[in-house]
Amino acid sequence: MKIFKILSLIVALGFFFSACEDTNENLVATRGIAVVPTITSLTPESPLFTDLTEASFITFTASLAEGDMADAAEIQVVYEGKVGVVKAIESFPIDTKITAPEILSSLEITEADVKLGTSFFLYVITTSEGISSRSQAAVEIKMPCEFDSELSFGSYAAVSGDWGVDSNVKILTDENDPYTLYVSGLAEADACTGNGNTVTVYIDPVTFQLTGDTERTIVAADCGGWGAGYEDYTNYSYTVSSGFFNSCDGTYNIAFKLEYLPVGGTEYTSWGDNGFTFTRN
Repeated sequence: MKIFKILSLIVALGFFFSACEDTNENLVATRGIAVVPTITSLTPESPLFTDLTEASFITFTASLAEGDMADAAEIQVVYEGKVGVVKAIESFPIDTKITAPEILSSLEITEADVKLGTSFFLYVITTSEGISSRSQAAVEIKMPCEFDSELSFGSYAAVSGDWGVDSNVKILTDENDPYTLYVSGLAEADACTGNGNTVTVYIDPVTFQLTGDTERTIVAADCGGWGAGYEDYTNYSYTVSSGFFNSCDGTYNIAFKLEYLPVGGTEYTSWGDNGFTFTRN
């Protein structure tokens, strides 16, 4: 069925939901000369500002590689084409806290200028011997829309580059709790015969982060749909690992831990976390 599924028994197919967007872009092209900073220890891992007061902030650590030095450094914010300097960096490494009002002030804008569904992007810029370099990771801070339950369920296109899926699933909402959803059709999307089980997904009403039940959900008796031999891969299961719900357009970015139980075995084998995007049809 999928050659990479065999390879994934050897090489874990990882998927990581992070707020750091890999731009793969430096302000210079000269390798070995530029001093490129890194951003780590981001808190929260998927930042968003539900308001623009002092209560909305992020923290992270900015570092340089061992032996690197910078003549000057600063934290820069980019928003809708505008660029501002949030603060200067005197030395590395630095643990920093940045609040929403600091970002607005550096951009010389007001709360009224910020649109829901947009994002701020933070970079660390260093200058050494006249050469400026940008951190290869940009911290994206989302400005979410208010939660609209009508955007959280229905028919969805399910795509996974990690797992090789391009199909459809259905998402149902709990009649008593709009932040509890049930995903059906995951087995069928992966060319297996489903058993009717749904995978439960919970949306955090404040951060819009996604979680699920700690117990794995078995969605198919086996993986025989992948071809001869896969019938021995029983109890094909999904468990939510992490994710984010886009409250502006109803898109789910979600990672599932995929597992199976070998015939005659007592312990599950994992294909690791695999990322999926569910987009409303």
